Amino acid sequence: MMSKGYSWFITEGLGSHLSSFNSSAIDTMQGVIAIRPYIPMSKELSSFEVQWKRKFQKENPDIDWNLDILGIWAYDTVSALASAVEKLLSTSPRFSKQKTTLNTSDVTRLGVSQIGPEILQGISSINFKGLSGEFHVVDRQLQSKIFQILNVVGSGAREIGIWTPSDGIIRDISLVETTKSTYLTSNKDRLRPIIWPGDTTDIPKGWVTPTNENRLRIGVPVKQSFNEFVKVENNSGSYSGYDVTGYCVEVFKAAIDELPYAVLYDLIPFQDSTGKAGSYDDLVYQVNAQKYDAAVGDITITASRSELVDFTLPYAEGGVSMVVLVKKDMSKDTWIFLKPLEWKLWVTTGAFFFIIGAVIWILEHRVNREFRGGPHPLYQWGIMLSFSFSTLVFAQKERVLSSLGRFVIAIWLFVVLIITRSYTANLTSMLTIQRSDPTYTDAIELRDRRYNVGYQEGSFVFGILKGMGFHESNLIIFKSPKDFDDAFSNGTIVAAFEELPYIELLLAEYCSKYMTVGEIYQYDGLGFVFPKGSPLGPDISRKILSIREEGLCAAFAVIVYLIVFLCENKQILNEPNSTTWEKNHQFSHKVLRI
Repeated sequence: MMSKGYSWFITEGLGSHLSSFNSSAIDTMQGVIAIRPYIPMSKELSSFEVQWKRKFQKENPDIDWNLDILGIWAYDTVSALASAVEKLLSTSPRFSKQKTTLNTSDVTRLGVSQIGPEILQGISSINFKGLSGEFHVVDRQLQSKIFQILNVVGSGAREIGIWTPSDGIIRDISLVETTKSTYLTSNKDRLRPIIWPGDTTDIPKGWVTPTNENRLRIGVPVKQSFNEFVKVENNSGSYSGYDVTGYCVEVFKAAIDELPYAVLYDLIPFQDSTGKAGSYDDLVYQVNAQKYDAAVGDITITASRSELVDFTLPYAEGGVSMVVLVKKDMSKDTWIFLKPLEWKLWVTTGAFFFIIGAVIWILEHRVNREFRGGPHPLYQWGIMLSFSFSTLVFAQKERVLSSLGRFVIAIWLFVVLIITRSYTANLTSMLTIQRSDPTYTDAIELRDRRYNVGYQEGSFVFGILKGMGFHESNLIIFKSPKDFDDAFSNGTIVAAFEELPYIELLLAEYCSKYMTVGEIYQYDGLGFVFPKGSPLGPDISRKILSIREEGLCAAFAVIVYLIVFLCENKQILNEPNSTTWEKNHQFSHKVLRI
């Protein structure tokens, strides 16, 4: 039990004797953590140790012995006793004689001192600085306020930390009652590196969960695609003969490592002797039949499966959605030149052209010959409209002479400038940015028209589509992202139904070609499988929850950073003359430079 995976702690009783143990005893204690009272080194203590060692070796040449804490305390205790007796020298010693016989030993013939209680009281009231530090007795017990935390390594013990009532665990005595000690957030950070039994720095779990001396057999699905979740590769050099990697496996290992006890397990691919992979439902059934102790992989939590086994909390979001091709709107609308402004603004602007023309004519026709007279009354309307509409391009030829007219036309020209600039910017944006629309949006339409739709091989989505009323002949299997893309490209399918984690992978690979539409059919997500009543299930669930919370904190920090970044660089988004690609390039340059 001194091998890797175990830990030993010894308290003050043995910890105070460490310096007195011989080399063979120390060799059997490698990696042990010891606690003993802290005695500060001083010139007086160093000098005393040298003198004591010299005298002891002279009197006991055949014995190798070191001065330990108990010896130092004994010296200070004798000093305290001598000090207490000196204070009572004025009191004559009083001894009570006991009845003795001729055969009584010399010890029993000695009397019993009558001033013992006074000496004890004197020692209890003494407070001085001895070789061991501050000497103070409370309730007949020597008090120690500071303790050393030691790690037995090599030929002795090294200090890895200090404990005090005020600061708790700290690395060094120099940090006592200083603000530096508050910077250390955990006890692990407050200690120097520890060498544990088995000559390892890995923190032992403390105990191994009983498994009848057998390692847990954990089944994993064998997948030919979407290997980002689970990937099984042959490796004759590994313990089990396989290398199993992927996102699901990493989450499981992270949860296992967080457990307060060790769990020994083997990841075993779920396939027959010919290498043919079994289905997910069969894998769940094998856990229920106790062929496997658990199952780890991208296994969706469903009601029917939960009747057979226990699932952990989901470690990935659940849900099924429809994926369709993106229909690019490459043609330009004939009436797109009217869309930069809303119809209400068009009507208001047109009305103001008439109003401004009439106002200027009223203010100018009496004092300005260019706004007076004509061969026909409609001539005045022509002047008014031509003047107001020519301001749209700032090409009006009639001069405005009155002060009020100049005031009105100055305000109107400013309004026209704003309208024309806004119109130009919006029209440029509409002509530059391509809009994306889905080819299909309604799953019911696909069902009624008997269109072919796809689903991943072995997925429970097949049952969902059957429940929605799709005919089995219209359900097409795809095994990999390439099969998925080929089926769309050659027209075999017009839509596909897939779980959200896989959709994220597909869209990451074909981001501009496909999009999700329609409602999301909610499911609990991906989880790990354990037999009914397994004690590991709840423990793993708690660790998954902890891991997800840490992930949410990290995601929140990233979101806050992006919001701040976009606010600081919003001028890039608002730049009307830049294309989407140019804006993305500017953002990338900003991020890399930062």
